[in-house]
Amino acid sequence: MSNEIQKANPMVVSYSLPNGENITLDAQTVRNFLTNGDAKVSDKEVVMYVQLCKAQQLNPFLKEAYLIKYSENQPASIVVAKDAFMKRAESHPQYGGMKSGVIVLTKNGEIKEREGSFYLPNESVVGGWAKVFRNDRKSEIYDSVAFDEYAGKDKNGNLNSMWRGKPGTMIQKVAEVHAMRKAFPERLSGLYIEDEMGKSQVVSTMNISEQQAQQYDLSGMEEIDEPTMAPQDDGFEQYGMPEDDMDAYMDEIADKYAEEEEAPKQTKTNEPFQVSYYEYVNNKDKYKLVPKSYDAAKKTCMVTYKEV
Repeated sequence: MSNEIQKANPMVVSYSLPNGENITLDAQTVRNFLTNGDAKVSDKEVVMYVQLCKAQQLNPFLKEAYLIKYSENQPASIVVAKDAFMKRAESHPQYGGMKSGVIVLTKNGEIKEREGSFYLPNESVVGGWAKVFRNDRKSEIYDSVAFDEYAGKDKNGNLNSMWRGKPGTMIQKVAEVHAMRKAFPERLSGLYIEDEMGKSQVVSTMNISEQQAQQYDLSGMEEIDEPTMAPQDDGFEQYGMPEDDMDAYMDEIADKYAEEEEAPKQTKTNEPFQVSYYEYVNNKDKYKLVPKSYDAAKKTCMVTYKEV
């Protein structure tokens, strides 16, 4: 399937994974199921996320990629699972292996590199290192990272449980993805794992430039307003719906919002046709309700167009 940008609606993408599975992403699915954190993601952040998933052929429903946004004052971050990250790197035809480990401060004050995550009780982990080998290059790609720059901390500034309990494993993992990204930028540029960003300071991976906004045709895009579910003073009893049923029914509509389908497109005529009651409630400027047509069992009603 082509990975060309869908200009008609950049917040809805469909693509195929290497295993043949088809993935479809839209803004509502991303916001409801694929976003972590307390803040609401913007339309532009959703677009960048779904387009990156498509371009990188990631399966977000297996948590290969998800959005994190902790604050309205910070841009969202795209986070990729380490297994998905490593799988993409290791599948490169020029991938020739990797070595990695930790950097420790010994009791004698010396800095030593250890292969793997092992260190002695009297040593302190101060960093991690990794070497990636490419079949088409004579020398390895080396990178090292400092422990203090990436250690995850809680809101009080203390190391979180993972970084406190497994400092060697955590910093080695960060060093590996750094080296992999340096070795295969065409596959891994812009992809980050959660361990690279301590919760106390989320690193922005989604700063959207004006050029990117133009590329995705996002000019003038506004935040999507949540649908207003409160009933209006429309005299519902005259249409066959008792007033005391309205609150319960509107709550039911809200619960089923994610499952509702849009009404099929109709050729505009004066003839009544059936739509879901949710469709009518949210498009009263377009539809006129046929009196006493509400079907409580099917949650549908008959409408006509106000303008033909």
